[in-house]
Amino acid sequence: MAESSGASRGLIPPHVLWPGLVVTLISISVGFAAITAYFALSDPSATVVPDYYQRALDWDESAGRRAASEALGWKAGVSVDAAPNAAGLRAVRVRLVDSEGAALAGLSVRLSAFAHVRAREVQHIDLEELGDGFYAGPIRVLHPGLWQIQIEAEGPVGRFLHDESLWVASEAR
Repeated sequence: MAESSGASRGLIPPHVLWPGLVVTLISISVGFAAITAYFALSDPSATVVPDYYQRALDWDESAGRRAASEALGWKAGVSVDAAPNAAGLRAVRVRLVDSEGAALAGLSVRLSAFAHVRAREVQHIDLEELGDGFYAGPIRVLHPGLWQIQIEAEGPVGRFLHDESLWVASEAR
């Protein structure tokens, strides 16, 4: 007996199967691209430098500010307390000295800091003068490890810029 022509064809006609297969593969590809984009954009350890294009255009001006800062001959020492206070904040201390090692007083000091593992979470802190060249303020350390510290101190003599990487230990127990 001859088989019926309907039984030899498959369940899905070819004019539906092949376009359906193409649409399915494209949908899978778009789905993976969307998932990849989501994880790339939601990663708190990666960030884009704000105004990076304008900063690149202003590079000469920025280099001039750094050179003027270096010409002052000032130096900065940065430390972060090992133990947090009751509010969960640690003290960050900066000591500023001039080219002869004398303490600098009466400056307006601003600190920006972030953990390298969370570059998007930048903390900006206006430091309070303690005396003898020391300035301090509170900082929240959620991620011990390597931190980037940027200091901007301004006074009647000029503006000092300092940038350093600092290892911040986990809480003292």
